[in-house]
Amino acid sequence: FITHPPVAMMLDSLWRATAALAVCCVMLTPRTVAALDVLSDGWTRSGLVDFKLTDDTADFDGAQVLCASMGGALASVSSNDEQAFLVEFLASATVKFVWIGAKISPTDLVGLDRSRTLTWVDETDAFPSTIPWAATQPDNSRGTEDCTLAATSDGLWHDFRCGAARLAVCKRPVFTTSTSTSTSTTTSTSTTTSTSTSTST
Repeated sequence: FITHPPVAMMLDSLWRATAALAVCCVMLTPRTVAALDVLSDGWTRSGLVDFKLTDDTADFDGAQVLCASMGGALASVSSNDEQAFLVEFLASATVKFVWIGAKISPTDLVGLDRSRTLTWVDETDAFPSTIPWAATQPDNSRGTEDCTLAATSDGLWHDFRCGAARLAVCKRPVFTTSTSTSTSTTTSTSTTTSTSTSTST
């Protein structure tokens, strides 16, 4: 069977157009996170992390106290997946900016230096692969912008003065039942082994 040249050219062009469309669609597909699950106590879960907004505004230090009273800590964002979760979680917020738990060293005041030292107040030592600063941030525009806000519109980070009153994102880890069971089993096995050794002696 021999395909007529014009037909073959049309088929080839159609295949190339289809392939290009497929690539385009893949590139435009937004990053997704695990399905968000709103729990009965008001926390929102994705994977092994829960987020919750405070009901009241507070300065950065006060936000830490509020989160602790809720059984969590001012939120760290330790991976690309957690940043994607943060973006989706904040999409329904009714305020523009919220505290997250990153603090900038007050001795590091270089305006647009995006390598400024960051630490998490919950002592997490990991960050997303690229720090998601908003354009022109961190700028330390007031000279004392040592704390970090996330914009609810896109989840990007902004340095800001720590004394401002804002809502805050709190975070708590998810402790699974299987982990607790496994720990108990290991402890029981160790006790049995110890007793057996003592009897033998």
